[in-house]
Amino acid sequence: IVKDGGDIKYRYIKELYHEPLPNQQRPTFSTNSFGFRSDEFPMLKPSGEIRIFLLGGSVGWGTGASSNSNTIAGFLQKAFESRGYGNVRVVNAAVGGSVIKQEYVYLLEKVKSFQPDAVITVDGVNDIFASMKNHEVGLPLNHLEARAREMDPGFFAFHDFASASALYRSQK
Repeated sequence: IVKDGGDIKYRYIKELYHEPLPNQQRPTFSTNSFGFRSDEFPMLKPSGEIRIFLLGGSVGWGTGASSNSNTIAGFLQKAFESRGYGNVRVVNAAVGGSVIKQEYVYLLEKVKSFQPDAVITVDGVNDIFASMKNHEVGLPLNHLEARAREMDPGFFAFHDFASASALYRSQK
């Protein structure tokens, strides 16, 4: 297991969701031309192909995995192939930090156009923490904080510095 989270480049879409940029090549992951953590494939589904898309947050994305094949989607792909189902394509469309509402919008705005036959969601932690912080289910973890930062960036710059300093002092 390795750490790869800080090296992922994202594109933000109308405050609704974010997605990995396409064609990223790193030692522990790569994204295809659509920004999915999967091998390249055609947008139009070939006849007879079964497409399964995996949505979710960092667990679905495979944070800490040493390669694309060592993610949940990668293991599912290998399981289908080892059982003779070569016509099944598992696509890792998970995005770290996502909550279920963002995934639903992502499904409708992007994933649906790839004609999935099935969609698997791997969710939980982000939704729980975000609802505890925001006091509302489904908002991204940083949703309220991002809006507040826009309104008063000076306060949050000081707040971040003070929090980091307090955390640093408590660990000594």
